Amino acid sequence: MLLYRGGERALILGIMQSVTRVFVAAWRGVNLLCLRLFGWPLSSAGTAHWATSREVKRAGLLAADGLPLASWKADTLHEPTGGHILVMGPPRSGKSRGLIMPCLARWTASAVINDLRGELFDRTHTARAR
Repeated sequence: MLLYRGGERALILGIMQSVTRVFVAAWRGVNLLCLRLFGWPLSSAGTAHWATSREVKRAGLLAADGLPLASWKADTLHEPTGGHILVMGPPRSGKSRGLIMPCLARWTASAVINDLRGELFDRTHTARAR
């Protein structure tokens, strides 16, 4: 098949437009489906949000037992199911001082801690030895 000069460019642009239209139609369909099933559309920002009081209570985070996670209003939030916890953050963001040291001081069960400098052990081993 012979294409006239510039015809290749027109063919490629036509294919690209068709593929784009298919993807846009599929996105609109998925977005409409999510809107009907869950009550909110998809967005590039996702659905992440700060927990409401109702969500905190429903998750059981106000229980007195479990791994202490954070302070919330006047209460301490605890991880009630005994699940695994992964704490990540940039250096100097308060992971050790604000979360891990208080948890290790109160937590009586075993824990696996990656403590390269040994400061967590130095500050919490007496409380954990009891």
